[in-house]
Amino acid sequence: MVKSVIGLFILFILGVGLFFVVSTNLFVVALASTDVNEMPKPSVPEFTFKYVDYSYDVPPVYGIDQFTGEEVITEEGYRVHERSIEFKIKNQVFTAYNDSSGNEINLYFNFRCKGHFGSEWSYYPFSENGLTVYRISFFSPPHEPPKSQTSNSEYTNITYRLGLLFRSDVPRNGSQVDFQVQALIGYTTSTGDGYGKFIGQRSDWSETQTETIPEFPSWIILPLFVTATLVVIFYRNRMRKKS
Repeated sequence: MVKSVIGLFILFILGVGLFFVVSTNLFVVALASTDVNEMPKPSVPEFTFKYVDYSYDVPPVYGIDQFTGEEVITEEGYRVHERSIEFKIKNQVFTAYNDSSGNEINLYFNFRCKGHFGSEWSYYPFSENGLTVYRISFFSPPHEPPKSQTSNSEYTNITYRLGLLFRSDVPRNGSQVDFQVQALIGYTTSTGDGYGKFIGQRSDWSETQTETIPEFPSWIILPLFVTATLVVIFYRNRMRKKS
């Protein structure tokens, strides 16, 4: 009899605890849902964009050979590729605020792109399920998720490298690429596994705009070849004089 009473008491305690946990979670979910529903839905963004190339060459590093005294290359030169897309987005009327849970509600911009003849979109910074496409640590400046400007300027200008937008499948010169932009109003939170998640309202995706990545200009090949040849001859003659 005593054991039965104790058993019923334990079941009662467990039931109360389970009810408290479930009801608390439902309350939190309901509160978050209410906050999201109270957020304004952003308008479909108006934007233009253009291809820009900020690539540059890093010259070789020269030093003196300790055995011969000749000038030698200690580090080879290389080219840094900074092929980018420059977006110009018309700003929407919005003022950041804090919701009832203390989350700072901001207006963000989301992007997706693909090859003109393909069907698979690549997203940045948020995928369709709201998760960031990179781990949160990646979004330290200058890669933090883009927010709307707080100034009174008419447009927000955002520039991203092609490698950041397309990741593993970067378009070659001559490629046709499609872009769309989406506006988001809400906040980001950590998922606990290194990624972030957007919570809030989304606009529909904008109309698709297409751009052709320019071909490398053929007229510049000859000047580059001549310049490279003259540089080689100059340093060869210089090294011969020293020897």
